[in-house]
Amino acid sequence: MKTTAAICLAFAAAAAYAGDYNMDVKVTDVSFGKHISGPNRTAADLADRVVLVEFWSVTCPPCVRSLSSLSQWQQENEGKGLVVIGIHCSQATPEQIKEVLRSKEATHSIFDGGTVRGGTDFSGIPHVFLFDHTGKCIYRGSPFQVSETMKEALAAAPAAAFAGVELVKLKSLADSMKKGALPATVLQKAQTLASGKEEELAAEAKLVVDSLTLWGQKRVEAALAMKDSEPVLCMASFQKIAREFSGTQIGKEASKNLTELKADTAFMNEIKAWQTLERLYALEGILKPVRGTDASAVEKFRKKNQAVLMQMIAAIRGMKKNYPDSPATAAALKIAEAYDLPR
Repeated sequence: MKTTAAICLAFAAAAAYAGDYNMDVKVTDVSFGKHISGPNRTAADLADRVVLVEFWSVTCPPCVRSLSSLSQWQQENEGKGLVVIGIHCSQATPEQIKEVLRSKEATHSIFDGGTVRGGTDFSGIPHVFLFDHTGKCIYRGSPFQVSETMKEALAAAPAAAFAGVELVKLKSLADSMKKGALPATVLQKAQTLASGKEEELAAEAKLVVDSLTLWGQKRVEAALAMKDSEPVLCMASFQKIAREFSGTQIGKEASKNLTELKADTAFMNEIKAWQTLERLYALEGILKPVRGTDASAVEKFRKKNQAVLMQMIAAIRGMKKNYPDSPATAAALKIAEAYDLPR
């Protein structure tokens, strides 16, 4: 049995998992408070970028633990179009905030205060919003579960397609992807121009064709690499590639992979296991916390959340029965252990 203090700490962390949040928020809904540390950002800096916004506090141990990872992601992926922003959301002086940032060598943008309009439907921190390059919110929840989705968003962003490529005559064609043009449309136009008689234009068009083709191939390879570790994201990635590259060789390759995956019984069972785990995270996210760390607080928590806990127990037992060897089931059993649930 866990100690009551450990159990209550697990209860307090529950709201950090992805739950039933409003996903209709956009990057244009983000506003900042007072700049504290790291690069100072404006709303204009977020356009056409993959943006990760974390609400955190110096008094929240998981929040402080996440700081180093967020800064590392910023440093490693800034050239790919990533912007990481931390919004401090509790009472603390600027110097107190800076002291914690220094202790974790955190270098990403930090603001004291800020909001995401329409995105205040969370009570636990750390809480992350991830927006893709179109400004759409594609993830909300724990910073400790966002990395794979972030990598996929960066791989799908136009910045990755034309990294290190300088275009003059066809810059507007490449930029059109930032405004929503499908890669297939840009690729087909470039293929037509590459066979033209104007040498400079044809040379740039070939550069666009080569860049988009290589980018598409890398995305197909990245999706395949997630087959075992992130099956749901693997499937979603192939669906997105097939749609964005429809009518091209890359689109056909993605569609072929989709067909093969759907015929793979073991893979589809893994999909079901991970989907059940996501529902389990959602249930965990709606648990109602209680104050205190003694036995009476634990009992009060169980009584207050009895219906949700029963659903969690049923989900975990079902995963253990139907998908005993799945990594998703192993993650579910860790949740059961944290809450001292029967399994």
